[in-house]
Amino acid sequence: MEPTDEIFSKLAELATDLGNAMGADPAQHGMLRGTAQAALAEAQGCAIPKDLMPAPGSSLQSIGPGIVSRGRVTNTFEHSESLRGAALRLLNLTGQMEQLIGKMGSQKVDPQAVSLTRQAYQPIMTEAYQRIDVARQVEQATIEIYNSGNGNRLSGVEIIRAGRDEAALVESQLGAMTPRWRLLPPAVSNGNQLMSQISRMSINADDAKDLMKQIADKTAAITGSAVAAARAGGAAARSWIRAAYEGVAEFVIGFGSRLSSFPIFLKCLGIPELDRDCPPPT
Repeated sequence: MEPTDEIFSKLAELATDLGNAMGADPAQHGMLRGTAQAALAEAQGCAIPKDLMPAPGSSLQSIGPGIVSRGRVTNTFEHSESLRGAALRLLNLTGQMEQLIGKMGSQKVDPQAVSLTRQAYQPIMTEAYQRIDVARQVEQATIEIYNSGNGNRLSGVEIIRAGRDEAALVESQLGAMTPRWRLLPPAVSNGNQLMSQISRMSINADDAKDLMKQIADKTAAITGSAVAAARAGGAAARSWIRAAYEGVAEFVIGFGSRLSSFPIFLKCLGIPELDRDCPPPT
C-alpha cells in the first residue's frame, strides 16, 4: 500500500473510531446523554445505581484549555471520569485526523483531493468537537455546583431505574419525583443552554448508530461536488480524488449509508469500463 493510500485508509479508520467513541459501539458509553446527566447529578450527591456506572480507568489529564483541574473538586464520580475519558479520546482521534490531513501536503496530494477529504470528514469531526465542548461545560458546571454550596443538593435522592432509554435518564427520573427536582440548580450559569446541548446527545448505541448514519449520509452527499471537480481536472487529479473517496467509502459504508452519490462518484473518473453510462462533462 502506498503511503498516501495508508493515509486515506487511516482517516476512514479514525472516523469510524470517532463514531464508535460517541456511542455507536455499545461498550463505549462515556459520550451518551445519560453519562453527562449522571455526572451532574453525582456532583450534587445523588446516588446512581452501580449497574449504571461505567468501568473505571479513564484518564484524568486536562481535556482542554480553560478547564479547572480535578483537584479543585472534592468529590469525583465514575460518570464524570467516564465523560472526561471519552472527551480525551475524541480529542486524540480528531487530532490524529487533523494531523493526517495536514500531512497530505507533504505527500504532494492533489489540493482538490485534500480539500474534498477535509470536507467529507467535517460533519463527524464537528459532531466530535461539540461533544468535547459539552464535556468541558459539564466539568465547569460541576465546579460551579461545588463552589455554590450545592454539592449535597441531591444527597439522599436515589435513582432507582437503570437502563439506557428516555425513562431511565436521570433528568426524567428526577422530574417524575414528588417533589419534582430539576437536575441543575439555578447557581449554574448557562444551565439551560447546557441541558439543551446534552439533550442532543445520543441515549444509547442504537440512537448513536442512527446519528452516525445521518452523518455518513452527509459525507456521501458531499461526493456530488467531487464528481464535477474530478471530471473537470486532469487524470492525476481524478486519480487522487478517487483514492481519497475510496477511503471515505470505508467510513460511510461502515455506518450504513445508502451511498447514493458514491456509485456516481466511482464512475465518471476516466476509467473506460466504468464510464459507459456517464453523461458528458459540462
